[in-house]
Amino acid sequence: MENVKDEDVLIKNMAKLMIVKFEKYWDEYSVVLAFGVILDPRMKLETLRFCFQKIDSLSWEPKLEKIKEKLYKVFAEYSTKGFTTSSSVQKQKQGQSSLPSSMSKPSLFYELKMRKLQVANKAGRSQLDTYLDEPTLDFDYLEQMDVLDCWKYNSQCFSDLALMARDLLSIPITTIASEFAFSIGSRILNKYRNRLLPENVEAIICTSSWKHGFS
Repeated sequence: MENVKDEDVLIKNMAKLMIVKFEKYWDEYSVVLAFGVILDPRMKLETLRFCFQKIDSLSWEPKLEKIKEKLYKVFAEYSTKGFTTSSSVQKQKQGQSSLPSSMSKPSLFYELKMRKLQVANKAGRSQLDTYLDEPTLDFDYLEQMDVLDCWKYNSQCFSDLALMARDLLSIPITTIASEFAFSIGSRILNKYRNRLLPENVEAIICTSSWKHGFS
């Protein structure tokens, strides 16, 4: 917004285009990416709230409530349709023996967690409620944590929620349309070539740069 008032016409016009893009993507934000943040035990709603407030201090609250509402709606589909069949429960029990390296073996604390979840369920609270109420994990100590591995470990405690997390967190991330405005990626990635491997994209960009005389 400061650069819109810049004396340089090129900078001014570029800033205007960027503001248009920003406003568009703030209005059409990705709900699935927001779900990914919430389902990361190190982040949850608190991180999303902080980022939304930073982006737009005026309209962040209704946007956050809308995402929360959609999250509960998706979770209701998983919990009411009975995704946790007897076979999936059996697989979860078998997988319990191969815990991720970053997690300790089931202990008294794990049993206590299961007990708290049972009490919460009796009180009419869902798995999602219980998960969101739990404190976030320390990011400093678990920076390299595999989130999907973590949900596999907690599949006994949060059976339906773990399945939902598995489906949402395994969605591949692709480039968004803003790349077409700010980089040369639009010349390489389009609707006919949107499955290129990252290293192949990099190779094509480098080759194109060399061809035009850039070092």
